[in-house]
Amino acid sequence: MSITPGIGPANGTRRPGWRGTVKDRLHTVRHRWQRGHDAGTLAALGGNDRARRLRLALLGALFLALTALFVYHLVYAPRRSALVAVAAPPYAWPFPPIAFGKEDLAKLAELDGQTLQLSDQSAAWTSAEQGLAALEAELQSLLERGAPGNLVIVYLSLHGGVDGQGRACLIPPGASPVRSESWAPVADVLHCFKA
Repeated sequence: MSITPGIGPANGTRRPGWRGTVKDRLHTVRHRWQRGHDAGTLAALGGNDRARRLRLALLGALFLALTALFVYHLVYAPRRSALVAVAAPPYAWPFPPIAFGKEDLAKLAELDGQTLQLSDQSAAWTSAEQGLAALEAELQSLLERGAPGNLVIVYLSLHGGVDGQGRACLIPPGASPVRSESWAPVADVLHCFKA
């Protein structure tokens, strides 16, 4: 008597193994797509897939839209640079008026809030001391507030001259045209930026 695995000794029939019969294994449904081929089952499965696909599509579209908005904000949104402007008030004789000083300041004021943060310091420049103190205070204030991009634009529209010591100076409207001590040396103006 020979014993063959899977075949019973008495009648020669195959006995079922531990995994069941071949017929049972063929009809075992392991995946969702193997559950059936009738129309009702496929329609139910397709409805769930459609809802899942729609959710994924909506989430993908939302992700792309937010990414595009973020990139636009980083690249194309205008930065508001700080601008400290001084356009001298009218000078007394013998100085002529500053050409287009007030017009320039008016055009810069149109950009205030769009691409610039304008600070008009024109009224403070009646003397060199007051003008330099106001300029230094405004620059210090911008430093404390944190100017965007660490950028400050300074627009000065004043008459200039050279004093008796050969230094370049700005002449405020209230200064004497013959006393260079009342003028503001450019070195002192630049010193305001170092502070």
